[in-house]
Amino acid sequence: MKLSKTALFFLFFATSLLASCGRRSQMTQLSDIESYIDARPDSALASIRDIDTSALHGRAAKAKFALLHAMALDKNYIDTADISVIAPAIDYYEKKGTADERLKAYYYQGIIHYNGGRYNKAIVSYTRGAESISEAKDLKYHGLLYAGLADCYTNTKEFAEAEGYIDKALECYHEIGHQRFLNGQLFSKAQNLVNLREWDSALRQYKELLDDPSIEEPLKSIIEEYYAITLMTCPSPDEKSAIQHFENVLEETGRLESVNHYAAYAYALSIDGKPMESKEWFGKLERAGFSNDVAFKYWRHRVALAEGNPAEAYELLRESMLQSDSIDRVKYSLSAANAQREYLEQSNREKQLRIKSQRIGTVAICLAALIGMLILGLIIWRIRSLRREESERMSFLIGSLQEQVRDLSREKSQAKFHYLSYLYELITQSGTDGSDYSSKRIYKQIRDKVKSLQNDPTSQKEFENMLDKEFDGIMRKFKADYPSLSDSDYRIASYVFAGFDNTSLMLILGASNSGTVRSMKSRLKSRISSSGVSDKKDYLQFFE
Repeated sequence: MKLSKTALFFLFFATSLLASCGRRSQMTQLSDIESYIDARPDSALASIRDIDTSALHGRAAKAKFALLHAMALDKNYIDTADISVIAPAIDYYEKKGTADERLKAYYYQGIIHYNGGRYNKAIVSYTRGAESISEAKDLKYHGLLYAGLADCYTNTKEFAEAEGYIDKALECYHEIGHQRFLNGQLFSKAQNLVNLREWDSALRQYKELLDDPSIEEPLKSIIEEYYAITLMTCPSPDEKSAIQHFENVLEETGRLESVNHYAAYAYALSIDGKPMESKEWFGKLERAGFSNDVAFKYWRHRVALAEGNPAEAYELLRESMLQSDSIDRVKYSLSAANAQREYLEQSNREKQLRIKSQRIGTVAICLAALIGMLILGLIIWRIRSLRREESERMSFLIGSLQEQVRDLSREKSQAKFHYLSYLYELITQSGTDGSDYSSKRIYKQIRDKVKSLQNDPTSQKEFENMLDKEFDGIMRKFKADYPSLSDSDYRIASYVFAGFDNTSLMLILGASNSGTVRSMKSRLKSRISSSGVSDKKDYLQFFE
């Protein structure tokens, strides 16, 4: 039996009405979850996980679900690195969303990239979100986005840039009066002041936060713990005060945040004349399986130095340096190895000069007294001139080590920071007491260890793997695009991609002057420029 046109119309209308009601029901459910996601994030996440995603109809519903899912994961401290979680929200809100929706979508995309260690991509996401700030109304997310940018720049060690975004986030939180976010950002500011080595300002900021009654637990204990470790790592350590603050945190929470903090506390006890308590804490860490931790070995090395055991101290410091992550280990081996190489070259030049001087002196004896005195005077002038040049070169090397120290992060590179300080002290002491550098056994040990790292293909491979992780497989792509280049060319390219300047490259490559470095880079840049590979613009930007 055939249906009339009127019956078909009503059937189509009823079907459309039911579908429309279904879509409104889905959006209503998602909006309901959104209403309590801040107050009850655990309940919101449970509700989101109960939704059958295959039943979601329309791009708007899928986008809202993706955004709420990413929000709920973040608010429950679940650090996903799966970018597909937020992808539907980005695809939809980029063209059809409001300014606030775009800002939030890009903010959570940035968080997911950040969780995966993809800081360069996270910065891009946050920056794209910032384009909507002028129209977006939710000031809380303005502040969160600025704070996210600050975190990225902190992790790429651009602390001055991070400082500007921290201050912008603080302005937003001040304006909306969000005390909890404000306190957290003030804590981040104190940490960044430590990164900038502005010790007095950092200690003052921590002290103000500890005296602020609006800051409650657990943030208060976290701030006090970081204040204590700053008291231990600043140029003028205050072990007694640090011990008191560490013990306040232990009494309040029953624990410290990291092995580094426990080991620093144990070291402070040793310096404060409590060796038994110090050994007890180090023993606890050993029994807990942390005896091979970098921070553990670093603070044990400090104890050994204080107790007058330089051999043990050196071995602990060497082991902590070798256990550090690949990129920092390569940086250390390069800077230290080249400093040692420069020293050996200078010693060799001085030795050759002495031989030459002896020969000239032998000839001078056969000459007339006046001519002999003239030649002797010229030799003395030449020796003094070379010694002055050597002193200037050593000052440059020491300055290079100091600059490396200032550029390291406060937490992750703590042991390596003091390793460079240790080398710097050795160079300074040796350079001022007039002794023969090559006669120092400890210098030979340090030189041999770091030189073996520099010439180790495994370390270079780890360095390239790190670059691939940070820059989307850049070394893997580069080798595939330019298979005929030499290992030396690949090595130079890896250092350029890592951001080493000409002065650093001169030390790393053992070049006699910066002109040689520029020539090497120019040759490689020309080779890339003349090629037809699709990614050559990406490579060339590192040579600018």
